[in-house]
Amino acid sequence: MNHLRPYLVQAYTNAETWSELQDENRRLRQAIEESNRGVIIVKSNGRIHSCTDQARRWLATYCGYLPNAGEWLPAEVRRWFLQQHAQRTQTETPPQPFSSLMLKRENTQLSIRLLTDVNENQHTLLLEERTTRLTPTSLIV
Repeated sequence: MNHLRPYLVQAYTNAETWSELQDENRRLRQAIEESNRGVIIVKSNGRIHSCTDQARRWLATYCGYLPNAGEWLPAEVRRWFLQQHAQRTQTETPPQPFSSLMLKRENTQLSIRLLTDVNENQHTLLLEERTTRLTPTSLIV
């Protein structure tokens, strides 16, 4: 048993740390959802690694496609993302700033911004919806 003790202590510590990370991840996702923003972590090829529920709903509303992790971004969003990513990876100095993609509906528009590279193969997209035309119902707080 004395030989197993260090391994058991390490396993317990790892499980405790993993649980704390999962709780923190859940709290961060909840905070993002409550901020009325959506976040998508996307791979360099345009496949979704992870996506908040709000981001999925907006993609369904504006693109007619409700993606899950492992699936492609909707075609229009993917084309824009790949163009932005290609511009950033060119040897141009200094790199051009990322441009936003605006998807419009009757009284709203969805802004999608490429924020930063999470690493070489994963990137963060931030989605925000804005009212474009004031209506009586949009003035009610």
